[in-house]
Amino acid sequence: MILAMAAVAALVPASSAMAADDLRLEGPSVTLVNALTGGTSGGGPITFAGQQVDGLQANGAARYRGRDSDGNGTLDDNQLRLSANDVNATPDATVVGILIDTAPGAGVVGADTTQLNGNALQYEVKTQDGDNVPALSNCGSVILAVPLNPISDIIAASLTLGGDPADLFLNRPAGC
Repeated sequence: MILAMAAVAALVPASSAMAADDLRLEGPSVTLVNALTGGTSGGGPITFAGQQVDGLQANGAARYRGRDSDGNGTLDDNQLRLSANDVNATPDATVVGILIDTAPGAGVVGADTTQLNGNALQYEVKTQDGDNVPALSNCGSVILAVPLNPISDIIAASLTLGGDPADLFLNRPAGC
């Protein structure tokens, strides 16, 4: 019993020293071509409002993590990731993307360019690396990315608190 209490006591300082995420948003990404043709890329089924959408699989995922690292109430240590497989585009094509926050009055909050790695998109930006990653709201966000020359596909991803794209329209947090 004493040993168990000592083990719990030893863990308390370590767990309270770990920084928790202040805002975490996630969701699936899908390419327009796969959505229209029923293509499968192994990303698993997409659910909308808790119901699986027949014939539609994710091409990847999107994740956002925002932290208030200095305790001033502003998200200042932010990270954004987007992945998509089986993009119907020229290998290694340039990709232009926009980030839209659905909070009232927010709109387009970011834009960037990157390149496909073959026919896959692996995009990651972090403020700690000097990248410009905006602080997002908890209302949910959308990422749209378009491979160029020629434009042959569109990558779309949702970022919501529960990971369900339906939360961009339903069950929105207060104030959204």
